[in-house]
Order: sequence, then structure tokens, then C-alpha cells
Amino acid sequence: MRVLLDTNIIMDALQERQPFDIAAKKILLLGQTGKIDCHFTANAATDIFFLYSKARSKKEANTALEFLLNTYNVVPINRGTV
Repeated sequence: MRVLLDTNIIMDALQERQPFDIAAKKILLLGQTGKIDCHFTANAATDIFFLYSKARSKKEANTALEFLLNTYNVVPINRGTV
């Protein structure tokens, strides 16, 4: 199953925003273990970096983004994606 991760799902998991973080972490774990094929957009990557660096630090945002880039697939935004 292919899943396009919304920015909010990723941010819920990273920032542990209750009560949504539990479900978000389960989704990300399914992608991490290969049970689902997770994707996020290039736009989401920049949004995640910006939001997470404001909430934590640029160093932590870099670490989080590096993990996401190494774990999930990045897709461009175009008509087909939308």
C-alpha cells in the first residue's frame, strides 16, 4: 500500500502532539518497517524543517529531516500527486 504522508502526521509524531501522536507514530512505524510504502512531498520537507526548527532547534530539525529522507520516499508535487 502506498501512502502519502501529510505534514501534520509527521509533525504530530515528531512533536508528540497529543492525542494524535500515537496514531501518527504507528503510521510512521509501518512505513519504517516496510509494511506500507510511505511518501512525503518535497514541500512537506521544507515545511517540516521550518516548523521543527522553530519548536526545537535547527540541529534537531536537520536530524529529523535526515531520518525522514533516509526512511521514506520524497515525491514532487504535481497534478498527478495531488
